[in-house]
Amino acid sequence: MLAQNIMKLLQKYGVNFLNGLGTTLLLALISVSIGCVIGALVAILRLGKSKVLRAVATVYTEVIRDCFGNAAAYSTVLTITSVLSLLLFFKLTGRRDISV
Repeated sequence: MLAQNIMKLLQKYGVNFLNGLGTTLLLALISVSIGCVIGALVAILRLGKSKVLRAVATVYTEVIRDCFGNAAAYSTVLTITSVLSLLLFFKLTGRRDISV
């Protein structure tokens, strides 16, 4: 019974599920890429010779960590990268929404 219901759902909405999966994977890839770029830039700034740039990177890192805690910092960074990736997704695809 359950297997039949699942098969009916897949037959009816399988293409939509696959489209949604593709969109999710694309957004995840873009988000991870943006997060890696931001992380690499902050790391490079913290290792640089310029005291001003080191201070900016250190303040950024400490504010995110100390004010929000590690879990909230990860959540904040994830939110920022998700929004940026959605904007990039819309720009690259020319779509105005993410519905299937």
